Amino acid sequence: MSRTYFFGLASISTAGWMLGTTLGAMLGSIVPTVISNALSIALYAMFIAIIIPEMKKDKNIIKVVALAIIIRSGFYYLPIINQLSSGFAMTISALTSAFIGAVLFNKGEAHG
Repeated sequence: MSRTYFFGLASISTAGWMLGTTLGAMLGSIVPTVISNALSIALYAMFIAIIIPEMKKDKNIIKVVALAIIIRSGFYYLPIINQLSSGFAMTISALTSAFIGAVLFNKGEAHG
């Protein structure tokens, strides 16, 4: 596959992401608070829907999710680091636990 193909693929994805973000920001100010709160909960539900089937296939994913919960709890309960926004703390927790999980539970699979 050529560079042009990947450039087009990345451009379309980026444009869609930007359009979706813009529409979300605009509609977020129009949508009633009740619906906005429900959509926030739906985001967590979608995450759980992705994780649960994978946890059944590989028990190491349970360890990674537990690690993410522990890290996130640290951001919430420890006074030194609870100054971060909730979203930023969640992102750091997810990326850190995913990195640690990739290092500890690497099965040596080659993807091509």
